[in-house]
Amino acid sequence: MVAQVVKLAIVGFGAVGQAFAQMLVDKQRELEESEGVRFAVHCVATKTRGCALSEAPLDLRALLRAGPDGRLAGDMPHAEGPAGLVALLGKAPYHIDIVIECVPVDYTAGEPALSILKSALLNGMHAVSANKGPVVHGCKQLQAIAAEHGKRYLFESAVMDGVPIFNMARHCLRGANITGFKGVLNSTCNIILTEMEAGGTFDSALAKCQDAGIAEADPSGDVDGWDSAVKVAALATAIMGEPTLPGDVGRVSIRGVTPAMIADAASSGKRYKAICSYPPGRVELLQVGPDSPWYSLTGAGSAVELYTDVLSPVLIRSHDPVNSDTAFGVLSDCLECVRQTT
Repeated sequence: MVAQVVKLAIVGFGAVGQAFAQMLVDKQRELEESEGVRFAVHCVATKTRGCALSEAPLDLRALLRAGPDGRLAGDMPHAEGPAGLVALLGKAPYHIDIVIECVPVDYTAGEPALSILKSALLNGMHAVSANKGPVVHGCKQLQAIAAEHGKRYLFESAVMDGVPIFNMARHCLRGANITGFKGVLNSTCNIILTEMEAGGTFDSALAKCQDAGIAEADPSGDVDGWDSAVKVAALATAIMGEPTLPGDVGRVSIRGVTPAMIADAASSGKRYKAICSYPPGRVELLQVGPDSPWYSLTGAGSAVELYTDVLSPVLIRSHDPVNSDTAFGVLSDCLECVRQTT
């Protein structure tokens, strides 16, 4: 069987973009044999490291050897920003099939990811995103554009690092009405609380997350609840059809957690968790006991429990995810796009 060649462009080549490229290298033969598809990357575009763009498939191994700080082969083609570049990719001589957007999240407006995805769809390409910002700020609009042009907008990696929560809601729970959810959705907060249980301070636990590349130099998005609020808004919008913005979600910071608070909870057989829930949308710092599904969730793990009108609660957990987990969600979405066109 001759494998179908599917042309890709990756916009944003940080940890997730590189993990996805590595996964394509590792799984190329397997994907050809099991899925009948060969993914060929023709463009890798970054904000600060240049842009590799070619009519022939790029050498992913060479791009990966350049490392996270290495400059790519060329400069950004003359275009009006990243959305302008994406518009060029759908035309001759490139004819890209799928644009993969992996740029940093913007909590307030979802840009520039939203414009990148819109440009891809308007110019005849599928749009795959690892970004929760566009889900919150433009999900219905992007889905409408995709439907109008016979394409897909997919975002499995936007929440829970590629765990198939959106695919589960879309495919496995057809016929069920999702009425709410609850979970632990921020790895940094969970790591900090776990480290403090082991005797660390908030500052030392945060520094450990930053040294590991899990938390940013400015950790406010994580520790002040914004990341969790965006994820609550994304889930409410995408799996429940209830458009929700991060500002609609009540949130709490974990900066005020002290070793004394941790010790007091432990003396009662409990521990602190940053719990997300909807409805109503909120992020709360709560004590949970051994009978809670969140009690045993330590380190970078995350979990969500879905409530429906027909099933007992459905719990989905992920233990210590890494960048390849997120990359798998991107790969899964790409395969879903291919299935639509074959």
